[in-house]
Amino acid sequence: WVAKGDALMQQSRDRINPDLYSKARDAYARALSLDPGSTVAMLGLAWVENSDHRFAEGRRWCEAVLAQDPKSAAAYALLSDGAVEAGDYPQALRWCQQAIELQPNLASYSRASVLLWLLGQPKRAIELMELAIAAGGPHAENTAWCEAQLQLMLFRTGEMTRALARMESALDRFGSDPHVLATATRLAAACGDWERAIALGRRAEAARTPTEL
Repeated sequence: WVAKGDALMQQSRDRINPDLYSKARDAYARALSLDPGSTVAMLGLAWVENSDHRFAEGRRWCEAVLAQDPKSAAAYALLSDGAVEAGDYPQALRWCQQAIELQPNLASYSRASVLLWLLGQPKRAIELMELAIAAGGPHAENTAWCEAQLQLMLFRTGEMTRALARMESALDRFGSDPHVLATATRLAAACGDWERAIALGRRAEAARTPTEL
C-alpha cells in the first residue's frame, strides 16, 4: 500500500495531476491501518497533505515520524516545505539545514535552493540547484523539475545563454516532462520564437493528460 501511494504521488507529479491525491491518501491510510507505527506511511501522508496545501496536517504527520525517528531527513524536508508556504523562512531554513546535514541529496539541495532564491540569494540558489541535479533522483521527473527551476533562475538573472543551453539539453533528456516543456515554452517566447513556443506549449499541455494507475 505504501508502494501504491508512492506511485500515485509520483504520477501526480509526472502529470501535474492533483486529482490523484485522494487515492494516494487512501493507500497510505490503508498501510497505516495494517502497521500503525509505519513511518514510511506517515511520511506518505505528510507528502499528500503538503501537496494538497493542508500544511498543519502535514506537520502533524512529520512530527509523528520524528517522534520515532529523530534523524528522518524526509520529515525535516517536508516540515521545511510547510514553513516556506507559511512564510516562516527562518524556521524553514533550520529544518532545511537539518535535512541537508542528515541526507545531502536532490530533495534537500533543491529545497534549499528554492528557499535561498526566495531570500534574495540567486547565486547560491543556482549553485545548490546544480548540486541537486548532479545528485539525481530516483525518478526522471525529480531531475527534470530541478532542470526547469534552474533554467528559470538563469533566465531571471539575465543568463539567457546558459538558460537556453540547459533548455536544449533538458529537452533532449526529458522531452515529455510537462515542467521542462512549460519552461521551454516560456524561454522560446522570451526569444520571440513564437512558432516554437506554441509547439512546445501544446506538447506541455499534452504531457499533462491524466493516466490511470
